[in-house]
Amino acid sequence: MAACNHCLESQMNLVNEVKLSLTKAIALP
Repeated sequence: MAACNHCLESQMNLVNEVKLSLTKAIALP
């Protein structure tokens, strides 16, 4: 259970990082 929870947490962090990168890329002129 703990491992699964950690897995989900890591996945969410990864998604957030990707979203940030995409936002920055779109914000660039």
